[in-house]
Amino acid sequence: MCLRSQHSGVSGRPIAMTLKPAWSIE
Repeated sequence: MCLRSQHSGVSGRPIAMTLKPAWSIE
């Protein structure tokens, strides 16, 4: 859900990349 809001902005790309490894560790 948050990804969609962030994707709308310029930080969407970098944020998604940071989230990918995030749930990978969890």
